Amino acid sequence: MRKLGMAIFLLAFFSFIASLFLNSYKLNEETVRDVFPDEMHQEILLSDKNSVVGKTFSSKFSFIKSLKERFKEVNKQVFSKYGFSKREIAMLATSATKGE
Repeated sequence: MRKLGMAIFLLAFFSFIASLFLNSYKLNEETVRDVFPDEMHQEILLSDKNSVVGKTFSSKFSFIKSLKERFKEVNKQVFSKYGFSKREIAMLATSATKGE
């Protein structure tokens, strides 16, 4: 009886572990538009050739890794377009301390 219980447990355990790797993950445009209501954000995510939208991933680990890499790229693009340079930050800091 113990051996049967152990066999059932191991079968269920390995089935669970296998199910983590048997799924496929895909991000579509509709999901991007639902999650990111701002049109500028949508266009940035959907327009690039490195976009993860439409690609199918065999594991959630590779899917999440690709999403993180893509978000880093998008953040760099947005920062370069709308962010402050180190020089501008220094100028703001000095003018703020002078009380201007």
